[in-house]
Amino acid sequence: AARRQRDPDARAWLAETLRRLEQTGAAVDVARQALALDSCHSFAHSILASAFNPQYADWPFVDADSTWHHAMLAVGCDSLNGDAWFTLWNESMRRGRSDIERRSLRTLVRSRFLLPPLLAYSRWVLRSLPQNALLITNGDMDTYPALALQEVEGIRTDVAIVNMPMLNLDWYLALVCERYGLPLRTILLRLVH
Repeated sequence: AARRQRDPDARAWLAETLRRLEQTGAAVDVARQALALDSCHSFAHSILASAFNPQYADWPFVDADSTWHHAMLAVGCDSLNGDAWFTLWNESMRRGRSDIERRSLRTLVRSRFLLPPLLAYSRWVLRSLPQNALLITNGDMDTYPALALQEVEGIRTDVAIVNMPMLNLDWYLALVCERYGLPLRTILLRLVH
């Protein structure tokens, strides 16, 4: 990156490295350098979306509107940017934008960001569940593929899919309880046992 100061890709990768090292302020500065070199650098916008995301970032300038703005710019620059679609899926639920939520899931499949083995495994999991089951997932790659299959292929839409790490977010807990008709008590009891 030091030798390629004028390369927006090198700047963006350096920004992502800094973000992952939790040097968020420096990451934002370097991502902005990448955007100064290429204003439609999808990866740099994705980095900024993550850096500003109040759900993940821990610095004084977090801002959900900036997260949304940069994720939308990222997919505008590269319609197949899976990281940006992941961010938009999450933010669209919080904002009540089911149209963007569904589009995110469809694009993750169409772009092959969700690889066929992940989808095959999720197909098997969904098909093996009893009617009207509650599937509690624990991370991105057991949540997104199952939700995407429900959206794209209509597989087991009777199954409620709940991401356990996100249950600490009040808006998500309220959303899944309302969406699936689950009383809060049911979710908490299932998580305890």
